[in-house]
Amino acid sequence: MSNVKSFTELISIIVLTASLMIWGQSVHATLVTTSFFGEVTFDNGGANPFGLSNGDSISGSATYDDALVAGISTDEQIFLNPNGWDFSVTLGSFSFTQATVTDPTHTSFFFNMGALDGLRFFLDPITVGSTGNIQIEDFGAAQKLFAEDADTANPIYLEATWDFPNATTVPVDPGTPMPVPGTLALLALGLIGFNIVKRRKNV
Repeated sequence: MSNVKSFTELISIIVLTASLMIWGQSVHATLVTTSFFGEVTFDNGGANPFGLSNGDSISGSATYDDALVAGISTDEQIFLNPNGWDFSVTLGSFSFTQATVTDPTHTSFFFNMGALDGLRFFLDPITVGSTGNIQIEDFGAAQKLFAEDADTANPIYLEATWDFPNATTVPVDPGTPMPVPGTLALLALGLIGFNIVKRRKNV
C-alpha cells in the first residue's frame, strides 16, 4: 500500500510541476499590438477607388503574442493561422482585417530580431466604390502594398510603402495574462492527486 501511495504522490508532483512550468510560460506571454503607417507612392494619376493621392498616409496594425517570436533572425516569418493573430489595414475610407482576406493561411508577419518589419496578405477580388475586381496584396519583406486589377494587374490603382522602423508596440492588456486551459486542467489533476494521497494517509 505504501508503494501505491508513493507512486501516486510522485505522479502528482510531476503533474503539478509541469502545470506550474507551463503556467509560468503563459504568464510571461504578452499579447501586443504594433501600429504602423505608410505613404502612397503611386496613385494612378488620382484615378484610384480609395481617394488617395501621392504622399497620403495609410495605416495598419498587427496583434500577436510576442512570446511566440524567437527574435533571433533578421527574416523570421510567422503565419497567423493557427496562432489566431490579427491585423488591419486602412486605405482612405476602406479597411480590412484577417477575417476578410481571401486566404487566411497565406497571411504572415515578418520580424527583424523580434521587431515587426513586414506583413503578407492577399485580398481578391473585391469591390471598392464603383470599381470591382480589385486585388490588394502586400509582399511582406518588401514592405510594399499594391492594389491592382485582379486579372491583368493593369491598371495598378495604388502603391504604398510601410514605415516599420517607426512603428510603436504596446501591450493589449498587460495586467491580465491568462494561462491556457490545458494548464488549469493539469493543475487541477495534480491537486486531486495530492488530495487522494492525503485522505489515504488519514485513513
